[in-house]
Amino acid sequence: MYLPHRVLEITSSAGLPILKLTQTTGITGQYSALSHCWGGHGGLRTYKFSLQGHMNAIDPSSLSKTVFDAVAITRGLGLRYLWVDTLCIVQDDPEDWNTESLTMDVVYRNAIVTIAASSARDGREGCFLQSPISPEAIRVPLTLTTSLQTTSVMFRTHLGSIAEGFDNSALSERGWCLQESILSRRILHFRKDRVVWQCKESLTAEDYLHLRWNAPNNFDRSRMLSGLPVTPSLNDWLSIVEDYSRRKLTVHTDKLCAMRGLSNFFKSALGTIYLDGIWLNGIHSCLPWISATGEMQNPPSRRAPSWSWAALDGPIYHFQTLRSLKVFHHPILQILQFANFKLSSAAEQIGSSGTADEDFVVRAPIHRIYRSDYTIPASEFNIVASGTFQDLMYDRREMKCHKLLDSQGQSCGWASLDQESFVLEDMHCLLVSTVTTRRKFSAHDVVILGVVSEENNISFRRMGAGEITRENFFDGIPANLVALV
Repeated sequence: MYLPHRVLEITSSAGLPILKLTQTTGITGQYSALSHCWGGHGGLRTYKFSLQGHMNAIDPSSLSKTVFDAVAITRGLGLRYLWVDTLCIVQDDPEDWNTESLTMDVVYRNAIVTIAASSARDGREGCFLQSPISPEAIRVPLTLTTSLQTTSVMFRTHLGSIAEGFDNSALSERGWCLQESILSRRILHFRKDRVVWQCKESLTAEDYLHLRWNAPNNFDRSRMLSGLPVTPSLNDWLSIVEDYSRRKLTVHTDKLCAMRGLSNFFKSALGTIYLDGIWLNGIHSCLPWISATGEMQNPPSRRAPSWSWAALDGPIYHFQTLRSLKVFHHPILQILQFANFKLSSAAEQIGSSGTADEDFVVRAPIHRIYRSDYTIPASEFNIVASGTFQDLMYDRREMKCHKLLDSQGQSCGWASLDQESFVLEDMHCLLVSTVTTRRKFSAHDVVILGVVSEENNISFRRMGAGEITRENFFDGIPANLVALV
């Protein structure tokens, strides 16, 4: 059976664990993987200078409490090997980091079980956290009046729904942990209130409480079951990106790196080129994303082009996941060049991925647009938006949207800006696709752009996205070459 390139090998002597890093060339076996928050106390790590020493032996007392507990759990499960990122990846070797991060999908999909330190904020807290509520059962004597037989009923403190703990756990806030939870086949969650078992078939806990499927309609059952469908869809990807955009990263440049395992997994299903978080064959669904708050933050340094959700920090939505009605897309935007090679040669690079170092060149109609200086309330949004977005702002009141205006000051749609500071800049709208419902025009999906330079070729940067709800708005506007940075 598959083993990762390096694993923590666990043997014992006189009941005590003996640990060392092992390179697995020519070795097969079963292993567990750890999903945890490092925090500022990740414990012992492997560096270039310590790699050889760790291959000889690792002192168990030098491990963080979380890793130490994971070793005990792995031994208890009868497994010999444990994969831990802090130890199995050389932390100060960029080449090793790059190589290992590309195999995250294989590591977690092939682990017999993933041990999730779900409630631990850092390495000091460990897996075995004490619950503030005693789970001890209370036995109450009971006499049946009909037969006078004496029996008893057992009661124990209700710890709440199993599902409630997922959204509030420490792991649910961390970017790297998302792909770990999605790619894992089986997960043992060690939480403050209980231990929870999660797999593709069930979700259950040590107190014998199973997840009740008659939960409210807004409860997403699929999110509670471990793993993805055998053939995941573009919608699956968009939903994952939205979840990921709400999570935190200690190192901001990990924004795309922490999704590599998932992007590798999706390649076989989507079968196309992946660039900066966007899938080429899903470009018309991937580009129209909007800020959930209008308050996205710039990272300390550039890590992705402006048209990618990875360029900024903050929660996002995609039009495709927000729409309340089923729509049909009529793609307009065409891709001509990206990532240092032209589309004509890209067919030979199916499955490739990377980061664009040069302009992303597309052909589509582009039109000057104006906007209201104020953000519009939910009641006004319903007037200017298409029927596919009706009542959207009543459901997501944190959103900030502006009315779009033509050159005569007449309303023609709406837009959400990535940052509200953009309201002071000149804007253009780039037509991505036309949307119809029941064969009738609904709206033009557009990306809002600002001019970056006016030299030989004009370049644009993304500022937001929205809808043009006037059907003839782009009439007479030819498709132009547009370079996006």
